[in-house]
Amino acid sequence: GATAVASEAATVQASADGASSSVAFAGETGVEGIEFGGAVEGDVGVVELDAAPESTGRAPGAGVSVVEITVPDDARNTPATIRTRIGADRLEAAGADAEDLRLSRHSDGEWQALETSVVDRDGGDVVLAAETPGFSVFAVSAVSEPEAAITVDSDGVETGESVTLSGVRSSDRYGEIVAYDWDVDGETAAGSVTETTFSEPGEYEVELTVTNDAGETDSTTATVAVEPAGTAAAAPVEEPGLFSLTTLGAVVGALVLALLVVAAVRRADR
Repeated sequence: GATAVASEAATVQASADGASSSVAFAGETGVEGIEFGGAVEGDVGVVELDAAPESTGRAPGAGVSVVEITVPDDARNTPATIRTRIGADRLEAAGADAEDLRLSRHSDGEWQALETSVVDRDGGDVVLAAETPGFSVFAVSAVSEPEAAITVDSDGVETGESVTLSGVRSSDRYGEIVAYDWDVDGETAAGSVTETTFSEPGEYEVELTVTNDAGETDSTTATVAVEPAGTAAAAPVEEPGLFSLTTLGAVVGALVLALLVVAAVRRADR
């Protein structure tokens, strides 16, 4: 399970007009501070974990950090802005670009992406700000759009012939592809590989849409050229037990040469 690696707590401070409140932390965890959209009183605690708890599972994408934030009961569903610092070492470990970082909140049994932006840079560190509708377990991860790719198993396709379409070369930089959706001449299919046939010759557009574990999508198309049945060039078949023309020519040439040699010998004997 997940283990706590750091923690801290601080008391919420009200704004001068009492309409909002905020809390700042000393830097024991990645969370720098929280600004609440309303008046909140009491203490806020942050626990940094070495991994996502079993109860939540990992967040989509490449994991960077996980924290659990506890607030007073009456503030659990109060909108707020969370500021989180991500160190350069964590960015490097995840192989992530700062612009690809996203804060997600676990709620109602799933990870929900929060609107996240880079608001500050300090050396190799970056500070993120994200709007949350409430509090629970949060994760910073790197996510990006996947890249869809189509492979057709045959260069020459004939009508009535089964054709395999593959999307296995599709890729995702940080996470994994969880869905492959095909549109083949108006017919839909799902799966990383699908088979189809075409009843009429012509050019057909095939579209593949892939979705990754962060809900990001990408689409690509390919054109399949279909020829009438029987028009594909067939390789010559050599009859078993028969000479090819090349071999037959060589044999005839050898026989002619042998006859000429015999005739020359006979003339010499005379």
